[in-house]
Amino acid sequence: EFRRVLFRSPLALAVRQAPTPAARVDAVFLAVLSRRATTAEQATCAAALPPGEELAEALAFALLNSRQFYFEP
Repeated sequence: EFRRVLFRSPLALAVRQAPTPAARVDAVFLAVLSRRATTAEQATCAAALPPGEELAEALAFALLNSRQFYFEP
């Protein structure tokens, strides 16, 4: 059920419509961190992440667990 809902999410739609792997990475960065990936981040993602929609899932998980996303009140 969760995967079916996730498949229809705005992020999944943006990733599916992105014409290149770099555009997919940017779609995830924009959705999670509200910014595009830097050149260094693009290179890291290209080398380390699987292609296709698995890229979005793995990258979103990594970004949500990164220090940039961490919030301490």
